[in-house]
Amino acid sequence: MTEDGPTWAEQSKALAEALVENQSLSFLNPDAEGKTDAVSGVSISVNGFISLAQQCIDQAAGIESTAETEENTAEAGESAEAAGEDAAASQNGTQVDSVSGATRSSTAAVTGINDAYNFVQTVK
Repeated sequence: MTEDGPTWAEQSKALAEALVENQSLSFLNPDAEGKTDAVSGVSISVNGFISLAQQCIDQAAGIESTAETEENTAEAGESAEAAGEDAAASQNGTQVDSVSGATRSSTAAVTGINDAYNFVQTVK
């Protein structure tokens, strides 16, 4: 970023808009420093953006990374025990499943937003 150029937020917004317009990340083609000429006015490194956007795309498509698969496997053992308790509680009406209508893509969106927030916190 330069003093006279767009702010980091403006550049991030331009990247997001370009992704939606292109419906793909392949147009970015970052160089060794993570910079791209594909989006006018963007001078920040786009590698973090590409990584987070790819995670969102993969999660929305139902593709889990190896780390997510290992994490989900570990959580499955803990969840199985809790499921018996949850089923009993649901039967007697003491619990409500507030996300029963949630989809894979909504989970991806929430995860992507959280990852983006964490990324922004590291840039500050």
